[in-house]
Amino acid sequence: MEERLIFLLTAALGKTVRSADTVKILDCLPLAQKHGVANMLYYALPYLPAEQQPQGQERKLLKELAYAAAAREAVQERELDALLERFEAEKLPVLPLKGCILKALYPKPGMRYMSDVDLLFDAKQALRVRDVMQDLGYETVHFEQGDTDFYISPTRLNYELHRSLRDEGCNESSRRFLETLLSSAEPREGKTCILELPHEEHYAYLLCHFVKHLLNGGIGVRQVMDIYICKHGWSFDEEKLAALLEQLELTEFASKLEQLAECWFGGGAGDAVTDELGAYILGSGTFGTDEQRVADRILKEQESNNRVRYVLRRVFLPYKTMCAYFPSLKKVPFLLPFYWIFRILRGIFCRRQKLFGEMNTVLHTPDEAVNERAAFFRRCGLKIYDKRLSGGQP
Repeated sequence: MEERLIFLLTAALGKTVRSADTVKILDCLPLAQKHGVANMLYYALPYLPAEQQPQGQERKLLKELAYAAAAREAVQERELDALLERFEAEKLPVLPLKGCILKALYPKPGMRYMSDVDLLFDAKQALRVRDVMQDLGYETVHFEQGDTDFYISPTRLNYELHRSLRDEGCNESSRRFLETLLSSAEPREGKTCILELPHEEHYAYLLCHFVKHLLNGGIGVRQVMDIYICKHGWSFDEEKLAALLEQLELTEFASKLEQLAECWFGGGAGDAVTDELGAYILGSGTFGTDEQRVADRILKEQESNNRVRYVLRRVFLPYKTMCAYFPSLKKVPFLLPFYWIFRILRGIFCRRQKLFGEMNTVLHTPDEAVNERAAFFRRCGLKIYDKRLSGGQP
């Protein structure tokens, strides 16, 4: 079924594909929905043999999924254009990221489904930005509760406005790069405050974002497709890109990820590592699983015996994280212990199933499995857990 989904997505991108097998296209729908690409199945239909073309209600369902995503994209585009123009008028620098830029590289913009719109702005302008958003009718969901402010548009679409991207880095080099990303942006042609990144920096950011999710429970097929689309849709200064990836310690990982993307969508050859990485991604869904996230949190402790430390850190979150959950804590920081107690009691009485499910996963995840996870990341070219591995090798 996973191979069939990759085949259908490759066809949707307009690529030459091998002969189709006999699996019905709707059989792939649950897996496609898990990865956030169900809307793309309709675009694969012209490439299927006549005898495998879904008819009637099945075809109508696929068409509705595609058209709903296209309609959503059109609304997002119209809203975003108006929002960016307001930022321009108010002289507030803003940098669109990820899907709202990448969708232009797809055969049809509506193919690149976006659950939210990501924008990066100068943290010093947060209050002015909030005033603009509220003046345009956006609802403030979270403000000053971490590095990202959340808004909902009048049409109920999600907007994430990032003050900083530093925490998306996997090492100190990538964190420094992401912390100063806004300074790498340049004004869009004919504008002064609507910014865009050079292709090399934007691609490096996409890789950092990919690694962030990979190390925190998993990531999905759509993000691999983004990498393939970027490599074939953008022109790069290859020397500059190579130097940037070397600086971020992502050269080896980028090579493996690009090889996987070519294997899936470009007819390239894979190897044992890309097969393993591909199987992991296909089993993760768009943003991974709870079990994977728990294992990755254990791994981040960097010690072989860390169950107690893991539990303590999950229960007694640091002050900054607690403020993200409880903004009122900023006014009374000395009450942090009482907020911890309140959070514990709320978890016991209101989220018991999830709480005890996570604790059960922690207790039953053997050290060998965590070590193997570190070795897997090392085989993919990510060296951040080498200290955990004997001699730095898997």
